[in-house]
Amino acid sequence: MINPVKFVARGLLASVFIGGGMNQLKNPAALGPVVERAKEKYGVDLPVDGKDLVTANGAGMVAAGTAMALGIMPRTSALALAGLLVPTNVVGHPFWEQTDPGKKMHESSSFMANAAIIGGLLMVAMDRRKK
Repeated sequence: MINPVKFVARGLLASVFIGGGMNQLKNPAALGPVVERAKEKYGVDLPVDGKDLVTANGAGMVAAGTAMALGIMPRTSALALAGLLVPTNVVGHPFWEQTDPGKKMHESSSFMANAAIIGGLLMVAMDRRKK
């Protein structure tokens, strides 16, 4: 029997990834340059350009988010989403680079919100009880 609270909770958590992933798929060119700068800054040499990485990340988020929401391999899906969110968070919210206090506070808050979401995903990943 499906636990209705878990079903709703997974759906709410997954909605962040389904919506965010769809946005990445719709306009990967908007974030491509941000990813390219991060690749250069962190010395990551990948034979894939930033736009394609954004597309792959978005597709992964939509697929894993949908699977988790539907209860299809929710533990595996949650781990995949946590893995996708770590580089997204580092590239998207580098609060440590901000000099403006307002921007630093905003980026820090966004970074910590994503860290909290990763915590929720890890809780889903560790839940061994049935659906």
